Amino acid sequence: MNKKKHNAILIDPKDNVAVAIDNLKKGQLARVKGDNYFDEITLAQDISFGHKLALSSIQKDEEIIKYGEVIGAAMQNIEKGEHVHEHNIIGIRGKREAKQGKEFKNDL
Repeated sequence: MNKKKHNAILIDPKDNVAVAIDNLKKGQLARVKGDNYFDEITLAQDISFGHKLALSSIQKDEEIIKYGEVIGAAMQNIEKGEHVHEHNIIGIRGKREAKQGKEFKNDL
């Protein structure tokens, strides 16, 4: 495993996003550490502390997985290293309500 200091964490091996544990800048390497996992990803956008970044390309409508659980779905294609947040994902609860024709709040 790479010994460089990490600045993002993979919470669960099933996740397709990692969480920044520092404020990260576009073009910077996110050094993502998890249990038996390490990757370096060049960031396509700034990622604030506590926010998510894509570990690989995520297609529109594909599930966003964090904590080993589905937390939402992509509203658009998201490229590896991009910021994953309320501007490009929708909560599953909100998606279900939208399909039923109800108003909803995107609460991610």
